[in-house]
Amino acid sequence: MESKFNLTILLLVTLMLYGCGYENYEECVLSEMKGQNSSMQSTAEKVCERKFPYEKELFSFIDGSYDFTWSKNYFGGITIEVKNNETEYQITRAIMKFSEKTCDKSQHKDFDTEVLFEFESGKSATAYSSKVDDLLCMKTDSVYGIIN
Repeated sequence: MESKFNLTILLLVTLMLYGCGYENYEECVLSEMKGQNSSMQSTAEKVCERKFPYEKELFSFIDGSYDFTWSKNYFGGITIEVKNNETEYQITRAIMKFSEKTCDKSQHKDFDTEVLFEFESGKSATAYSSKVDDLLCMKTDSVYGIIN
């Protein structure tokens, strides 16, 4: 009985000192996939992403939906706000494209002003553009986040 207790203590101390044996995301995925069917890869990647969070590009068709609104401010800035985030991710950056035409008249080629927004915390971010007064329509180009 005492030897089982000592073995348990030794095992717990070893796990605390050395962790689960993974030093990074890649090692974790490789280890989690050992002996698994390739169809389990997305599950292994999600498990490892939770252990080793990193910023990645989000795709609404894979990661869930998100929606932004935007407004101009008095200081030559544009503020975007996350109105809806149905993903498991905290949004960290968004690249938006703007057009000088109204949305109903804008075509793909009209979105020629690209602005990077960085979210420090919370659901809004502000960026600046010299063309802010002329911008009338926004579309999402890329969104990045870290898993919650």
